[in-house]
Amino acid sequence: MSNIASSSKISLSQDSGSALDSQNSKGKISGRPFTEVWKHVVQGKPKSQGHYEAKCKYCNKKWSIGKPTNMRAHLATHCQNCPDDVSNYFAKIVANQGNGEDDTSSDLERPASKRTKTTSKKQKGIHQYYSPIYLQDGRKKEIDHAILKAFVCCGISFAVIENPFFIEMLKTLQPGYTPPSRKLLAGNLLETEVAKVNRKIERELSAGENFTLGK
Repeated sequence: MSNIASSSKISLSQDSGSALDSQNSKGKISGRPFTEVWKHVVQGKPKSQGHYEAKCKYCNKKWSIGKPTNMRAHLATHCQNCPDDVSNYFAKIVANQGNGEDDTSSDLERPASKRTKTTSKKQKGIHQYYSPIYLQDGRKKEIDHAILKAFVCCGISFAVIENPFFIEMLKTLQPGYTPPSRKLLAGNLLETEVAKVNRKIERELSAGENFTLGK
């Protein structure tokens, strides 16, 4: 009798365990966990696995697919009704995101225990090791010519060449390059290029025959 009772208890225990396992597995939600930005956004209808419609709680802006990257940027800079503390919080996250599209949670949105460890020194990019400090004169002339051609053909004001942000862009692309002044670009460099173009036209005209003039 005791053996039967023991076997019954074991059977009930196993059934209960399997039932709990089944219930737990049903309760699990597949896909990536929601990031903190969803606290400020109303989750809408599911669009696909792990993707939902979304609407900002503060200004009712809607997204057909709520991507954390887009929602963070909205809260950080575009939402006029977003509280300042929320806007500043997500502005810090967006600033640290970098240039790549990333729908996963930002490092600042994770608990401190789960954040990635970073060293105090940032890793140097490969360009920092081989960027030339000095450019050969021929290479500098090539860049001057390309800039002049772009300015003239695109109708860009010559004053832009002295804009500090434009200079910063040029230095980022080629650290060893120093752009010409506005006076030099619009003066000597432009006149030299015009002379070259006129000379080329004259050569082509002198080598041609049987020209026809038309309106």
